[in-house]
Amino acid sequence: MKKLISLLLAVSMILSIGVVFSFADDGSSTESVALSYVGEHSPGIWLNQFDGDGNCKGYALTIFNAAAPFTAIVFPTLYAGKSENSEDVEDRFELYTFTGEKEKSLAADPIFTIDLPVDGDQNDFTVAFGRAMPAGQYIFKISQLTANPDGVSPGPYSVLPAVEDAYATDVIEFHSLTTSSFGFKVVFDASVPASEFFKPIEWSIPISFKDDKAVQLVVRAGDSAHEIRNADYAILTAEIPEGKVLRYFTFKNAPTWSNTNHDSDLDFDVYVWDTDYETTYSGRPIKSGSVLDHADNQDLTLDFGARLTEGRRYLIVVYPSNEGKIGFWSGNTIRKEGWVFFEDEEETETYPACEYKLSTYTGPAETEEPTEAPTPTPEVTATPEVTATPEVTEAPVVTAAPTEPPATEEPKNTGCGGFVAGGLMTLCLLAAAAFVAKRKD
Repeated sequence: MKKLISLLLAVSMILSIGVVFSFADDGSSTESVALSYVGEHSPGIWLNQFDGDGNCKGYALTIFNAAAPFTAIVFPTLYAGKSENSEDVEDRFELYTFTGEKEKSLAADPIFTIDLPVDGDQNDFTVAFGRAMPAGQYIFKISQLTANPDGVSPGPYSVLPAVEDAYATDVIEFHSLTTSSFGFKVVFDASVPASEFFKPIEWSIPISFKDDKAVQLVVRAGDSAHEIRNADYAILTAEIPEGKVLRYFTFKNAPTWSNTNHDSDLDFDVYVWDTDYETTYSGRPIKSGSVLDHADNQDLTLDFGARLTEGRRYLIVVYPSNEGKIGFWSGNTIRKEGWVFFEDEEETETYPACEYKLSTYTGPAETEEPTEAPTPTPEVTATPEVTATPEVTEAPVVTAAPTEPPATEEPKNTGCGGFVAGGLMTLCLLAAAAFVAKRKD
């Protein structure tokens, strides 16, 4: 009888051990790193963009759709420093829930924010969230906090890594004061294949612009800088391809020769190309614009909106609009056919380091009318009769409710069923043992 009871107790202990092991990690959750880029990386987006008071206004953000929970975002390299060789810069990192509209999503409270110092160039700079963020759509925003009240050029700076994108623009979106993308890694806690970590972004409204990747037109050649003086400098584009608009043209890291007065301004006019330079330039521009307060060694980007449409070539004329110096870094030969550069109305081989970006435009058609000349102010010969201003009734202000962060899915408990079953079986065996002992007695 004692042997039988010992045997039953041994079986009970084995079942209990099996229940304990049922709580152990089954290996289904693995840490995986998915990259937003391919190839090498180098300094890219400079965040040290300051206003006239020295406050930093530079930022960059990315929108992505995570197919699995993730715990951290890592930069392959984050560059930081300033001209006085004191390399302490502070950046702010924020995570927002993306609801399909960028501006509305950013108007809500971030679900995560942290301010971190960057002391010099840092490899694998990690922003850890402290918990697993659920699968879903997010905006990750980076902005520099360190100001430049002394106006020293380039001032305290932090720079995100420039890379070649690994995904199409409907999978990962980038936005900043410049047009470049930047490289980052996402640490996922998942068992899905790496190719599925990033899903296409779901927009709640149609977007007007869907940007292509930036196309490098001329590569920088050393440190030879060329000033754009009073003589016009101009770019003749290739023919814009079907279904596209030329949205941006960028002089890469355009210098101002350490101008610290925030008065390096540039104006530009755009003409539809007609036969030759003289004929084209004698017409009226279809697009005009300005770049104000350009800072030394920042990307200088001309934004054309939706005006430069398919099937045509365009002449883009740029010239400084005040006394502040402004120019470009000289580059090598042109990489794309059809592009031509002019200086003082003559074709030149003084090429700028530059890139351009095409877009698919889905918004309303831009007018074909050229930029009109200013209308003269009519002479007033009599004092006009004063009309009483009607009373304006203010509309009530509607405050939008903050967007709730996506709910975290509760982990599934896979061990409780085994525990209950093991316990019931143990009780049954002990009862049977007691019954047999009683019959024996």
